[in-house]
Amino acid sequence: METARVAQRDRVGRRFRMQAPAFVRGISRAVHSLILAGIGVAGAAMLAGCPGPSTPPVFQGKHAVSFVYPASGQGNIVLTAQPVVTFSGAVDASQMQAALQLVDGAGKAVPVVIAVAPPSVLTPDGKTQGVVSLAPVAPLAPATTYTLKVAESFTVGNDTFKAGTVLTRFTTQRLPNAGAGSLTVVSHSPGNAVGNGVGDDIAFGVFEYPSQTDPANCANPPTNTPATVTYAQNNGQCFRTDHFANTLHVTFSEPVDPTTIVVGKSFSFVDAACKSGPSCTQIDGLLYVQGNEVSFQPTVPLQAGTTYNVSFTSDVKALARGAGGGAHVLVTNGQSSFTLKAVPAGTVAREFLQVFANKPNSSLMPVDANGKPVAPNSIDIASGLIGSNVVTAKNDPSRGELVAYLAQPGGFDPANPTAAASPDSPFYSNLPVILPAGSQLSADLLQVILAKPLPGNAAGLMQGVDAQLSTGPLTITLLSNVNAYFFKNPNRVDGQPTAVALHLDMAMAGSDPTGNAVLNQTVLNVTAVGTIVASNGQLFANAIAQIPLEVANTGTAIASLNLQLVLPSAQSVADAPTCRPGGVPQDIALGGCPAKADTQAPKVLAFEPTKCFYTFNGVGTGLMNTSKEADCSSAVINSYPVNGSPSIIFSEPIDPQTLLPHDASHIQLTQNGTAVPFTARLEGTTVVLHPDSPLAPNATITMTVGSGLTDLSGNALDTSNGQVSQTFTTKPYVTSPVAPAYITAINPGLPCALDPASGDFRTGGSVAGYCLGDTPAGGQHQVFGVFPQQVNQPLAAFFTKPVKSATIMPADGCLTAGSGAAATHGSFALETVDGAGQCTGVVPGAVALAQPGRATTRFFQFVPDQLLTVGQRYWFVVCGTQNSACTTTERITDQDGLPLNTTPILGTGSGTTAVAATPDLIQPFTGIMATDNYSIVLQAQPDTDTNGNGNFDGGEHAQTSTSTAVNLSLLGIPIPVPLMAYLSGDRPIQIQPLTKNCSAAPVSVIGTTPAECLPVLLSAGGMFNLTNIPIDVSTAITAVPALGTAVANLLNSLGLSPSVLPAVAATGRIVLRLQGCDVTNPGCSPLEGESPSGGVLPHQTIYIVGQCTGTINGQAYDYQPCIAADLVLNVNAPDGNGVSVPQSTLPTTLVGPLVFTPSGQLVIQLVNANALSLNATALGLAPAVATINPGALHLQLAGYPVHGD
Repeated sequence: METARVAQRDRVGRRFRMQAPAFVRGISRAVHSLILAGIGVAGAAMLAGCPGPSTPPVFQGKHAVSFVYPASGQGNIVLTAQPVVTFSGAVDASQMQAALQLVDGAGKAVPVVIAVAPPSVLTPDGKTQGVVSLAPVAPLAPATTYTLKVAESFTVGNDTFKAGTVLTRFTTQRLPNAGAGSLTVVSHSPGNAVGNGVGDDIAFGVFEYPSQTDPANCANPPTNTPATVTYAQNNGQCFRTDHFANTLHVTFSEPVDPTTIVVGKSFSFVDAACKSGPSCTQIDGLLYVQGNEVSFQPTVPLQAGTTYNVSFTSDVKALARGAGGGAHVLVTNGQSSFTLKAVPAGTVAREFLQVFANKPNSSLMPVDANGKPVAPNSIDIASGLIGSNVVTAKNDPSRGELVAYLAQPGGFDPANPTAAASPDSPFYSNLPVILPAGSQLSADLLQVILAKPLPGNAAGLMQGVDAQLSTGPLTITLLSNVNAYFFKNPNRVDGQPTAVALHLDMAMAGSDPTGNAVLNQTVLNVTAVGTIVASNGQLFANAIAQIPLEVANTGTAIASLNLQLVLPSAQSVADAPTCRPGGVPQDIALGGCPAKADTQAPKVLAFEPTKCFYTFNGVGTGLMNTSKEADCSSAVINSYPVNGSPSIIFSEPIDPQTLLPHDASHIQLTQNGTAVPFTARLEGTTVVLHPDSPLAPNATITMTVGSGLTDLSGNALDTSNGQVSQTFTTKPYVTSPVAPAYITAINPGLPCALDPASGDFRTGGSVAGYCLGDTPAGGQHQVFGVFPQQVNQPLAAFFTKPVKSATIMPADGCLTAGSGAAATHGSFALETVDGAGQCTGVVPGAVALAQPGRATTRFFQFVPDQLLTVGQRYWFVVCGTQNSACTTTERITDQDGLPLNTTPILGTGSGTTAVAATPDLIQPFTGIMATDNYSIVLQAQPDTDTNGNGNFDGGEHAQTSTSTAVNLSLLGIPIPVPLMAYLSGDRPIQIQPLTKNCSAAPVSVIGTTPAECLPVLLSAGGMFNLTNIPIDVSTAITAVPALGTAVANLLNSLGLSPSVLPAVAATGRIVLRLQGCDVTNPGCSPLEGESPSGGVLPHQTIYIVGQCTGTINGQAYDYQPCIAADLVLNVNAPDGNGVSVPQSTLPTTLVGPLVFTPSGQLVIQLVNANALSLNATALGLAPAVATINPGALHLQLAGYPVHGD
């Protein structure tokens, strides 16, 4: 951000000496090197400050342990964390298998895989070390304290580790959206002794870095000078001073609604001494909100010695909702309002830090499953969808090295700048460091390989499925000032090697707008811990952290960050004649290149919604190219949800302070030409626009951006590429006729009330049964057993139309009979059930809505406060209106006030017959082992039937992406003009691990048996719907003379008059359910812990493969990657009028590409490869056939976006 000329400080010892206390003293590299090599001062205040004096003691030896991760007392640790211990000497790999043990809060041993690096692994100063990683075989439990201890005694060097010795204790993070009953501030740092990380200091530091500059700048400061830069005369010289402050991190008990944290209203940061007047206004700063973390970095100079008041009001609300349906509101107490005293950080020096890709030097890095050390400055990004992917980070070629501002070692007394350090100084026992906001690292591109396996996987050298997708070069941007601290090593009596802790707010993004969807996001308050090692005058700061990420809208991805920052020696810098090409030094001995000013302007990469989402390519046109809007320029965006939050993806993070005012010069949202009030929030390089109120139906919406937006370095938005606006239309809402909402996807179970006579679960049995209204030919019902549910999965329900959010209320007790306390409120419950089928209580948790804060929602999730229990029987109960067992009167109702229909197979309300009262929907399930498989619910989008009544009404927009052409024949005579029907609905899927067992994959559409594939489970808990198909009988008879003759002959033979024929016949809404899977069929296998009843599993399997080739109706296709499916559907049409469609099965073969949109949506586009036929009876007397020809069915399935709603 520095724009003026700065005097170059002598790198070997020259220092500035200022007379006025407003200036701070410079410090040489030599002094810092000495301090960092021997920081053995007053204890480990950094660690003792978090989580407090009660932190259990850990092992302190003379030499043997140099580092342990997580550090003792560290909190908010991800559930997939892998503890690491680095010993200052070789260890016996076989001995380690029994020597170390990880136990939970109850003292129970956690199964782990222990890997040991070979003894040849050296520290940067050439010393032998032993690195041991412990990988838990299953995710850790949330909100649990774990202890890593010695199980069997062993010796390393001069230290003996006795059995029972504690190496570290740490606490895991809470479950996302878990409700604690009330929203609270858990901790803030810096500034208090109750933190959720390591290195929480006891003071809020402010930094000043003075540099001599052109005298003219004091008289006339340069234009666009940041508020954090001041110019002043001192002893006849002009000095520029850059002002920095620590970033404030606040952690809440659960994720907060980012729209409720408003600077100057629900959040304030002001001078505590002010009573009134301009000086008491809100301190400007960078505000970020993500999940349960809030970060605020002041962007105006703070005054040393001044106390500031920080407070949050009760206007702050949680995303989740608790019992009674209301959002959790912040409890205002001593934690929600606190003071911070700005403490001067002492004389500040500026240094340049090098970040090298794949350098072998490391003193603490973990090892992989094969015992191989993980390279420093590598990021291993892993999830159930994309497998394991390692990218390397380095200095950004266009930006040179990272800048670091180092404070005065040993403390600083502002009243006496030349005095010796005092032990009473807040910074006496640690050395605070700032890495300024806007700094960047570059990283390799990530080629997205679905289910990319770990090296040396047991199944063989599989490659994974190439998604034909790349992120482009990755950029890691520091969104706020990094709070870094050097302090005494708590694991060693001598305090060496020096420990380091960094608190980072980061944005990760790629340059490709489509591949960017995989990683484009913000991660706040990441704590990286490690050590510093000196070697040949150079300092190596190694730190590791594990970062929770989202991949295509799931929170299951983890990025393991292994960071190594190098402070090169003075000599190596002095000896470097020039910087290497690209500004990145290739060899550490040649020194580095000073940081360069950021002059790269941000650009718009993509808008969401994207036009390409409304372009179904179908057969023969290959992939949907979501990264090139120009290819989709003819598409019209005309079905955007009224509750949605559109977004804009930029090439780098935008300065949040430039998102105001909301006008065309900055960022604006209009509806039919009128400005729409909204809240803008940052997510990585994406800006999400959340309207204050729902958008109007069938309205024209325009997003506009202008050059008033800047990046964190002040560079204005480059609008030369013409990407400055996007216009789209919201979904229409036809108010009449109406039909009640029903569930189209549920997890776990079936989306219907079960026939009470079909199962025995109500008395503790193992059979769930089948849906009410299920009438298969010959009475051969598929009977499902009690359903399985992985204990780490939330409950979920999706609806045909929006329902009222206020009516989705978790019960405060049992809704059904049993020994548990009866509910007094609630429309649904997650009940624990005993062996007799009696409710013993409800599982506490919270509701997460599709669009928090809106009056209506299309789906909800219920997230338990803790993982469910393996083997425990549960019931998911949704109250009905007929003969209800529910003890409450609350019911889920839709946006039109109609109660939820729980028996859609008996009638959906799309015809002339109203839906009768419906019974309770009760889905029994048993907890089974958790996995990290990628799970998501896909929706048929964009939808045509936007009011959910089962008809294509006038005023609704036909969507070809979710449509089918239906050819009808009556009495064997075809009606020449096909009729159109439109698909809607939802389908839960779960992607299984990569396999070579692909014999069951449909070769007919793949082209060959694939060498490897990804099985995907489609749950029977979802259903699709086809809109009513009206048949104009009189017009058809007139248009087809042969048909008219055949109908007349039939009526004559039956002695009937033509007057019995209706003018229009209709199928009504057609419901498509997925059959269960017969375990005797190839490719049908149970999940671990799943027990099929009668050999039927509640899912079918489809396959993701690298390539599908073939022809459909003579048109060639080549999809890379693709989805191939052989499915069996159950078809019901309960609302027919003049057309009777008996329940029938429909074998369906589908194929199509799999892609990602810029917003992070996983999108699957399917067409049918076989002809689909349904037999019916028309007019109550004539046989009829409905046929869907190959390639005529278009089904686009999409997950929810990572950014926006």
